[in-house]
Amino acid sequence: MPTVLPIAEQHFIRRLSRLVWAIVAALATLLCVSYAAAGLTLEVWSNITMLLMAPGCAVLGLFYRTIRSDPWISFGAEATAQFLAILLICTLMSFAIATTAFPYRDAELYALDRVIGFDWLAYLNLANTHPWLGVISTLSYASMMPQTVFIIGLLIISAHFVRLQLFSIATALSLFVTLAIFAFVPAVAYYAHLGVSPFDFANLTPVMSYQHIRHLEGLRSGATRVVQLGDLEGLITFPSFHAASALLFTWAAWPFRRLRWWIAGLNVLLVASTPIDGAHYAIDLVAGIAVAGLSIAATQKLCALLKRNHPSAFVQRAPEPLTQPRAPMGYSDSPAFFDSAHDKIDATPLGPSRGVRRVHAAPNLSQSLDRLLPPTQG
Repeated sequence: MPTVLPIAEQHFIRRLSRLVWAIVAALATLLCVSYAAAGLTLEVWSNITMLLMAPGCAVLGLFYRTIRSDPWISFGAEATAQFLAILLICTLMSFAIATTAFPYRDAELYALDRVIGFDWLAYLNLANTHPWLGVISTLSYASMMPQTVFIIGLLIISAHFVRLQLFSIATALSLFVTLAIFAFVPAVAYYAHLGVSPFDFANLTPVMSYQHIRHLEGLRSGATRVVQLGDLEGLITFPSFHAASALLFTWAAWPFRRLRWWIAGLNVLLVASTPIDGAHYAIDLVAGIAVAGLSIAATQKLCALLKRNHPSAFVQRAPEPLTQPRAPMGYSDSPAFFDSAHDKIDATPLGPSRGVRRVHAAPNLSQSLDRLLPPTQG
């Protein structure tokens, strides 16, 4: 079946891509400055594959943009490189920020949990009494990375490249704010704060309990001066980036009508699992969701501003050949905060002679995506 990718949208994607690369460059600069200020060095050979993933995707995108022109692969590979770079840089930056060694704020976070009526020990006892809850919790908590891969792959296969770029920007903003807060509100989380052993709950297998403490204490005391790429742990308790990611995933996948509620449901479980498997305070979840919500709103405003200030980016240009099979570009009509109108470019089919690239999607892929996506307009 025929699908379209307007030239105007391609120019806007490239404009967004330049913005994302600028964000990556700014974060990389901050990483270098923070490591120099903290006296840290990075040992990369323990996981050189992780270091090369983003550059490898970037080279692939450049190849399919300049040598063997294929916008679909080029946009997808480039956006993947950007997202991987953002995640890696911000993870590494958390180690430098931990060296600031501000006082732990567990007492204050615990007090806030009591104010809102959250009893962590009772929550753990409930899950421990019903082992199936512990299994669901562990699987939900571990879904963060698979969901990241799935969301990126889904947006690439369905050619929602603008949405993918906005997802990267919103994630970068969420991580930046999370890191800034972490500098002033470090915490060891529930297990260490209350002195609870995970062995006290025989039916639970928490992903995080005390593992991060050795990194935190080593960085705060100055004993750790070398960060090994193959030995990274999540150090941030407040705000919870797992909770932030849950909202980001749901928002990114919202245009897919038949997937949105499944993904939303999975991410409700992800949020619910963080006090059990991540030892988070309940207030961490509230803060993480708030950070993600503000980042999404800021990203949507930024996108609207770019479209308003650069109308020339939407002038239809002469068509260029596009040989890669592609999926429909349609978005659903969705309300308010999750509205995809912020990243929707006019994709009305104008015909090959009027500046729109028309291709034929592979039948199996096309039929599968048609069941998930709303029909393309026009």
